[in-house]
Amino acid sequence: MGTLGLEKKYEDQVLKCSRCGFCRVICPTFEAKDFLESYGARGRMMQLKAVDEGKIQPDQSFVDRIFTCTLCSACEQKCPSKVDYVKTMEAARAGLVKLGFAPPDFAEFSEMTLEKGNVLGQDNARRMRWAAKLENIKVNEPAEVLFFVGCNIMRPRVRPMATATAKALQAANVDFAVMGEDEWCCGLVFINTGHLDVAREFAKHNIELIEKINPQRIITICPGCAQAIRHYKHLTDGWKPGIPITHAVEYIAELLDQGKFTFTKEFEGGSKIAYHDPCELGRQMGVFDAPRKVLNAIPGLEWVELENNKALSHCCGGGSGLQGIDNELAREVAHFRLKEVQDAGADVIVTSCPTCRGNFLDTIKQNSLSIKVMDIHEVLAQALE
Repeated sequence: MGTLGLEKKYEDQVLKCSRCGFCRVICPTFEAKDFLESYGARGRMMQLKAVDEGKIQPDQSFVDRIFTCTLCSACEQKCPSKVDYVKTMEAARAGLVKLGFAPPDFAEFSEMTLEKGNVLGQDNARRMRWAAKLENIKVNEPAEVLFFVGCNIMRPRVRPMATATAKALQAANVDFAVMGEDEWCCGLVFINTGHLDVAREFAKHNIELIEKINPQRIITICPGCAQAIRHYKHLTDGWKPGIPITHAVEYIAELLDQGKFTFTKEFEGGSKIAYHDPCELGRQMGVFDAPRKVLNAIPGLEWVELENNKALSHCCGGGSGLQGIDNELAREVAHFRLKEVQDAGADVIVTSCPTCRGNFLDTIKQNSLSIKVMDIHEVLAQALE
C-alpha cells in the first residue's frame, strides 16, 4: 500500500490509466475550470499516482482537486482502458480522510448530520410536511413497497416531488409505506467523500427500519438514495435485502405497462421540454428508457433530446457534495448544461433527481435565465389530475 492506503485493486486502476486524454472531452470540471489539467479526470489520476507513490506530499491543493470531481462517471464512457475511475476516487478520498485531509468544515458537517439525521441540519419532524394534504400514508408499517423519501424533501421546493410520487402510487393502488421522521440520511455524500464511518451509522439505522417494514421493493425519488442503499451491503456485515432497490420512475414505468393508470390530462408546463439524464440514474444505474416512457405517455407533451444525452449526458454539477465544497464550480458546470437546453429551443428542463433540480434552479436564478425546471414526478402528477 502507498501513502493513501489504497487497496491493490485501486492501485491497479491508477496504473491502468494510460494518460491518453480521451476523458478530457467530457469531464465537466475540466471544462468549467478553463481546461486546467489538474481539474480533469486524467490530471487527477496523475496526481493521485504521484501522491500514493510518495513522490509528492498531499496538501490542500491536492485535496481540492480530488474532492471537486463530481463523480459523474462520464470519463468512464470515453476511457479505452476501462478504468474504474469513480470507485478509485472514492477510495482516494477515504485514504485522505484517514490522513486527516478533507474539505474544510466537513467534520462539523458530519457531526451535525449525525445529530439531526439529515444533511440540512433541520428538525427531522419536518420530513413529513410533504404529506400534509395526503390521506392514508402508512408510516413504519409493513408494506409491499417502501418509499424512501430522502433528505432533500425537507426543502420546500422539493416537496412536490414526493407528493406527486405518492399520488401516482395511490392512483395505482400500491401498498406503500414511508419511514417518516425516523428516516435518516441515506449517507451517500459520506460514501462519496470517504467518510465511511459516518455513512455506516446511517446505514445501520435505516436497515433496522427497512427490516421492520419488510418491503418487497424499495423506491426513491433520488438516484443517490438508491445508490446509497444498494451500497449498504458494503458498509455493514453483508446485509443482503434480496429485493429491488430502484428509482420511482422505473417503478412507475412498470405500472404504466401493467395498465395501473393512464394519463388523460394534457401537459401545460411549457411549449417544449428537454429531458436531462442524471448521472447516477443514467450512466451509473443504466436507467434511460423508463423516464422517456413516462414522458411519451403524457398527452400534449413535446420533448426533445439534448445534444449530450443518455450515457453521454452532461453532469448538472451538483453531485458528490460539490455544492457544499465549491458551489461556484457546481453552478458553472450547470450553466454549460443549461446552455444546451437553450440551444435545443426548449423552455423547460425535466430531470429525475432533486440534486440536479436544485442546482439548475440556483444557476438559473444566478444567471437570470428564462428556463423552467421540473421533476418528472411533478410532470406525471399534473397529467394525473
